[in-house]
Amino acid sequence: MAAPTLREVRLELQARLGFGATDNPAIAPILNSFINDAQEQLYAIGWFKHLEHTWDVTALAGSSIVAYPTDSFGALNPDRIQSVDADFGSSGDPALREVKEGATPSLRAQTVASFPAKYERAVSGLEIFPPRDKDYAVRIRGMRTLVGLRDDSNALSIDKPMVFALALASGKSHYRHPDAQLYLTRANSLLNAVKWQQSGPRLIKPADQDCDPMPRPVVV
Repeated sequence: MAAPTLREVRLELQARLGFGATDNPAIAPILNSFINDAQEQLYAIGWFKHLEHTWDVTALAGSSIVAYPTDSFGALNPDRIQSVDADFGSSGDPALREVKEGATPSLRAQTVASFPAKYERAVSGLEIFPPRDKDYAVRIRGMRTLVGLRDDSNALSIDKPMVFALALASGKSHYRHPDAQLYLTRANSLLNAVKWQQSGPRLIKPADQDCDPMPRPVVV
């Protein structure tokens, strides 16, 4: 079943707030903002399986940056990378090995070309260390960037019941409905549930803890 559009959700929200079920251009912008804000809040704290995707890219020899991928399914959100793997196998016989986040100073300074060992997130893409001795196929798994709701025909990216619950609480609070506090309490409970009870991977994946050995103290 297709996800509901911005207009469909707005009209339902409008009716629940007591403004009727036909288009009302006077309040459409503020209702749209409630819906967008609700979806963005949920996306910021949760991990949604249906937004997961795997991108296959090539890390070229002699280049340190692999651009963040995008395709017909959407663009990778650099802040939501779950795993990065490089293919060390031969043609037709792939052998994926994890490339961990967190390059040590010595690895950053290495000039001898070798296989991908670590990566860092740069503005323009993944910076992979050390320099590569050949082209490598790299598989990146993560969550797609959230697409904003700009036009009435844009579909929600996150499940409607959750988005609607938060948008309704915002609307009732804004228009000072007597039961606004009840809906705000429900909305906060929902946000907490999404934040702490997600079945997907952790929102923040700590970088690998490898580091250069500390120099021994000099005894005087």
